[in-house]
Amino acid sequence: MSTSARRAQVSSRSLTYDRQATDRRDDIGDYVSEGDAILVQVLRDPEEDKGAKLTGRVVLTGRDLLYSPSQAGINLSRRISDADERQRLMEVMEDVVPEDTTGGFVLRTAAQEAEAEDLEAEVSRLVARWETMEAARASGQAPACLEREMAPAFMALRDFAGTDLKSVIVDDPETLTALKAYAEAEMPDVTGLLHAHVDRHPLFEALDVDEKIDAAIDPYVDLPSGGSLIISETPALTAIDVNTGSTEGSGREQSAVKANEEAAREIARQIRLRNLSGLIVVDFVSMRRRDSQESVNRVLRHALNQDPLRPHVVGFTKLGLLEMTRRRRGASLAEILTGGTVVPRKTPWTVALEALRAVSR
Repeated sequence: MSTSARRAQVSSRSLTYDRQATDRRDDIGDYVSEGDAILVQVLRDPEEDKGAKLTGRVVLTGRDLLYSPSQAGINLSRRISDADERQRLMEVMEDVVPEDTTGGFVLRTAAQEAEAEDLEAEVSRLVARWETMEAARASGQAPACLEREMAPAFMALRDFAGTDLKSVIVDDPETLTALKAYAEAEMPDVTGLLHAHVDRHPLFEALDVDEKIDAAIDPYVDLPSGGSLIISETPALTAIDVNTGSTEGSGREQSAVKANEEAAREIARQIRLRNLSGLIVVDFVSMRRRDSQESVNRVLRHALNQDPLRPHVVGFTKLGLLEMTRRRRGASLAEILTGGTVVPRKTPWTVALEALRAVSR
């Protein structure tokens, strides 16, 4: 089952964690035994021979807030950088969170400029969701689903309905009605931005979405200077090769740096667009000087700052390859649209030769 179908399971008791230092490494058997019913949340769906990734620390997601019933305190996203806004949000949360509320909250990046009444309403909704889950848990019998993840359309509206949102176009009447009802209850300021698609051409055709999807899974990405990227996804890692084009500089080294810095910005965009994850290795245009590598490294890190999964850039290896890792959250775009990485197939000529050899035997 998918994450949405296995959001949580009924439990007769929650996991408890002993944080005291021990002389040995903790084992799952120290906390649960076979047959126990525990409350879990699915963080990642199973894939191939790997099982689903679960956690006993449930987190409920809202538009502006994350609610963690098992962890106390109020925290803010690191991407809220303005000191005055951080102070304002902390003061607002201290006022709107009831003293008897268990658990803690994290203000998401979307909470910037949020009004006190909006945050207060979301606090109430998240706490009510948790109380509903607890009631179902107490009266149910494991295994059971206590809450499912939202459908993709609702998740997109929740996660991207920021202050810079201009409009949302929907081509399905039932989905539009459901989204308006959700927005009216959760984010009234967005309701007026939801519109039906009225063009005589289908939505994807009118907005060239199909072409953009094809480009997003094409292994070849053209760069403005005339260079290109070649993106290859494999089960073990993702390899990105940078090919220089007509980029010009005062010398070979400067030309390479200029081409690599341009590629670094596009690589950051492609990683997020394609949802690439795991180990990512980039083969930039060869640079001889250490300060050139550091310059490209800085450009890449800066471009990755907008990625909510916060990729970790390891740096250049002795062979001149740049290594980085990115936390996995769902399948990549190519895996979703093509069914997984491409499995090599023998050519008809190779198959014919094998058949001839078999006949000879």
